[in-house]
Order: sequence, then structure tokens, then C-alpha cells
Amino acid sequence: MEIPGRRRDTADGAPRAPGVLAGHKVRNGLILALTISTVSVVVILFVTMNHSTWQAVSRIDPLFFLAAVALMAVKWGAACFRTDLLVHASGGRLPFGKVVRSVLGGSFVGSVTPFQAGGIPTEIFFLYSYGIPAGKATAVVSTGAAMSTLQFILAIPIVLAVTASQIKVSFGVRTILIAAGVFAFFFFLAVVYSMREPSKVATSVRKHAPGFLKRRENFDDRVDGFTGAVAEFSESLRQIMRGDKRLLAGAILLTFTFWATGFMVAPVILWGLGYPGLFWKAMLAQLVVSCILPFLPAPGGSGFAESAFAGVFAIFVPGYLVGFVNLSWRFFTYYMMLVVQGVFFVLALRDSTSRAESVVAGVEDAEDSAGDEAR
Repeated sequence: MEIPGRRRDTADGAPRAPGVLAGHKVRNGLILALTISTVSVVVILFVTMNHSTWQAVSRIDPLFFLAAVALMAVKWGAACFRTDLLVHASGGRLPFGKVVRSVLGGSFVGSVTPFQAGGIPTEIFFLYSYGIPAGKATAVVSTGAAMSTLQFILAIPIVLAVTASQIKVSFGVRTILIAAGVFAFFFFLAVVYSMREPSKVATSVRKHAPGFLKRRENFDDRVDGFTGAVAEFSESLRQIMRGDKRLLAGAILLTFTFWATGFMVAPVILWGLGYPGLFWKAMLAQLVVSCILPFLPAPGGSGFAESAFAGVFAIFVPGYLVGFVNLSWRFFTYYMMLVVQGVFFVLALRDSTSRAESVVAGVEDAEDSAGDEAR
């Protein structure tokens, strides 16, 4: 069911509720992701665990598990503070609690959709629901995505060069990394190009739109509304880039923090198991896996993520520990975060529903008042 009180299409270019927010799609994606992931982890554990595994696990220091929780808290805190800085850089204002709900709520949807495709539009929609104009919301989220993409592009050559001598990943993994880097590069160019001549969008749409769309009564109004949203997005993006450079530098640093802390979870677990010497190699291996995750078709990368992790880490981690490290990594970076993000998703969805209902009620009251005056 779509969010109550909000039309699926808006003539003013405002974002509509993403289709993925339909309750059954989120629920089905969550069930599918957890099912596939659980089965994959169980199979890997069954294949790898033996008596040595239990001996190693019995000696682990619980403080390293607390360190993994702290790393995830810092990671997602960095994501929320980055969005908060970008909202301020765009000229907007939003209480930090609502920023957190938007970021984590959107991330939850990204975690249960193929290719993480639902995350960005959902975050934009929640920011808009909290009062950030459509163009600004799109610019804020797109700028954050572009920062992540740029760091991803810069990391790919380093990963390929270092893994060639340190981990010896398979040809297939290296091919995926190269393809991911190429895709990310063109995505980054598309975001940069969006800052140019938004008026050309209307001309292109009117020229190339199918005939059945052009014949619709409100076609021109919808094109004008969409063009207005694109122009607002473009101007907001320029404002972010021309604004306080300290805010922009802070957002870039927080993006780096977001990725770096996430890469440290598996190394910390291995350290707790008595392998501190594998810290940097494990961090590099997790970087390889993390670069692949956004391009996996299953919700949350389930099945593929566990298999890729096991395949890469088995190169240098004792075989009897691969399954346990895999399970621990997935627990802290995915299962635990699904619960946290899910709470904020429900809160943000409830807020957006309440706001939509209040807007509809206000419109109805205005129409009733106008009718009374006419009578």
C-alpha cells in the first residue's frame, strides 16, 4: 500500500513516494535477504567449522565485539552528520533527529532492495517529507552519493595494485572491480553534468517523449514542473559547491570516516581471535568485498556477499575461522544494522504519513471554507 494522503504523481516536480515503500515490497525484500543470507552463512559455517574453531572462539576478548559495535556507530553517525552538513551547505535547516531518521530510514530500504537501489530515492523522499524542498533534498543526497562514488573511483586502482601483490584475488573479482570502477566513473560524470543547463531537459523531454504522453492534457504542466525541480536541484548543487568550504571539507572527511570504519570491522574481529598481524590485509580484503556489494543483484547482496567474503578471506585466514569471521562480519555490518535502521525507517515513514494526512486535511479545510464563502 502506498503512503496515505500522497499522490503518486505531482505536477510541481516534488518527489513522489518511491514504489519500494509499498509495504509488501519492503517486507518481501527483508524476508528474502535474511533467508538467503542465513542459508549462506549456515552452509559456510558447516563447511569450515571444526574443533579448532571452538577453541579460537573461546579465547576471543568480548571487548573486540564492543569495538565492532562502536565502529558501526561511528560509521552511521558519520553518514548522518555528513547529510546534516550538506543540508546546511544547501541553505536548508532540519533538526538533527529528522536527519537521522531520513538517512537511516533510507539506508534500511537500500539494504533490502537489489543493487541497493531503493536507498537514495527513499532518503530524498524522507528529507522532502520533513520540509526540505525537492531540489535541495535531491542535491543533498546526490552530493553525498557523488562523494562516496569519487572516493570509490580513487580506491579502485589502489585496490587492484595492492591486491595483485598481497591477496591474489581471482580474475573474476578483479574484472568485477574494474567494471564497478568504470560504472562509478560514469555515474559521477552524470551527477556533475546535472549542474549544467537544466532548461535543456525540458526541450529534450518535449522532443523525445512518446506520442501518447504528448497527447495527455497536462503533459506541458508536468514537464514544466519537472524542469523546475531539475533547475532547483541544479541551483542547490551549485550552492553546495560554492558555499562554505569548511562544510564541504567536513562532508568529504565524514565520507572517508564512513567507509574507513566499515572496513575495520572484520580486521577487529580477527584481532580479537589472536591475529593482529592480519589487520591491514583483512582491511584490504573487506575493501574488495565492499566495492562489490553495490553491484550485487540480491537484496542486501545476500548470498553473494557471504560467498565473496569467504572466497577472499580464505586466501589468508585459517580455514576453520572463515565461517565464524564471516558470520561476525555479517552480524555487525548487516543484521544488527537492519534492526537499528528498521526502527528509524518506521519512525520516518510514520512522520511522512502524518505530514501527508495533515496536508490533505488542510487542503480539504481550505476547499470547505471557499465553498462556504461562495454560498
